Amino acid sequence: MNAQEAAVLCRYVKACCPQQAIDDYTADAWADLLHDIRFNDARDAVRAVVARQPFIAPSEIRAEVARIRARRITEHPPLTPPPGLSDTDERAWLGDARRRIGDGETIDCDSAYPGLQKRDITALVAAATGPTL
Repeated sequence: MNAQEAAVLCRYVKACCPQQAIDDYTADAWADLLHDIRFNDARDAVRAVVARQPFIAPSEIRAEVARIRARRITEHPPLTPPPGLSDTDERAWLGDARRRIGDGETIDCDSAYPGLQKRDITALVAAATGPTL
């Protein structure tokens, strides 16, 4: 989140929590404390937290963003890396895919692997795991 987004977030918090103290320096502090948080995730987190309580701190935004991102990753269908990757490349691919899912993207076989159909993935998994008993 940049300084301009932090200022917008502070105005949003002030509108949601009119009793919350927000001054000329709050946006600067929040930009510093939330610099690695995406604005949309922070706004979603504020919405969730203020539904439970009348005030909000940056640490509560961070905790709620972590819950939001974890939920997105948990609820996403299982990931199947493209075939032919080395172990290192597969770990990197999975890490990037999880980050993108946490950001709110949906990763599906058809768009992640152009030209590779779902039936091909099923066949690859069957070939890799052998016959089922």
